Amino acid sequence: MKYMVFAAIGTIADVMPIVDENRIIVSHGIELLKKKLSENNELKAGVYTLLNKYNVDNAQDIAFKIVPMLNASRKTSDKKQE
Repeated sequence: MKYMVFAAIGTIADVMPIVDENRIIVSHGIELLKKKLSENNELKAGVYTLLNKYNVDNAQDIAFKIVPMLNASRKTSDKKQE
């Protein structure tokens, strides 16, 4: 369960069909995300801060608000290696 939120983000980012086990991963991940964002703990750093800042609470928010930012950072780091 520790990485369920990240598994959900990865499933959404890879544009996987949200059926069968993918539906379970995404729904549990988003449920856990909402719980963790409502708690005041050390997990409010990194990606959790980003998710909280943009009021992400469903798969569509992750797909259109968060995934493009994660992909952009990867593309930027790829350019630096050239």
